[in-house]
Amino acid sequence: MEKQHRFRKRWPLATLLIAITLSLKAQPAVDWPGEIRILVSAHQLDRAMKTTEEWISRYPEDLDAKAWHARIVGPVTRLPLSAVMPSCPANCGGV
Repeated sequence: MEKQHRFRKRWPLATLLIAITLSLKAQPAVDWPGEIRILVSAHQLDRAMKTTEEWISRYPEDLDAKAWHARIVGPVTRLPLSAVMPSCPANCGGV
């Protein structure tokens, strides 16, 4: 009976610790956009591209990562958007 009483007292603490652990795991530890902004402002586009690729590899469903990658592709490859995305509607207005 004593063991059940101890468990009943401790289970809220155990539940709280599990919830905190899961929430910390879900949050990225790196400020990816901030790091990429710093690299781009320092004109280190190759490193910024590698950073976005690492971000995408860790979080493949993150649309922000994909958007940052797309922003950097053009300046790094020095290609117009129509060359990078040939299926762009109306040739992207000649961009």
